[in-house]
Amino acid sequence: MSGAYELPLDYLLWAILRVEFTTQGKEVTDYAVMLLYEIEGRTETIRLYDGAHGHNEMHRYTRSAASSRERPCSAVPLETECGPRSQRSRAATAR
Repeated sequence: MSGAYELPLDYLLWAILRVEFTTQGKEVTDYAVMLLYEIEGRTETIRLYDGAHGHNEMHRYTRSAASSRERPCSAVPLETECGPRSQRSRAATAR
């Protein structure tokens, strides 16, 4: 199942938070969190956090760059960071 929603952050700056996600059962299997601005009549992505390649990444966009610069947010694979299964395993490890 897939879903998405948008939340206006600032009406004067036309800043928007957009979240897209995919779930399988109760677990989130993929996600994207975007900071969007309307600049000169066009909606542009400023910052993107995603798990598209199986791990968490942050992409930073600039007006002068044709593409984004990717930075890993975590060395831990996505499937071990999200969902009830990982929370149970962390709780069991903490005991």
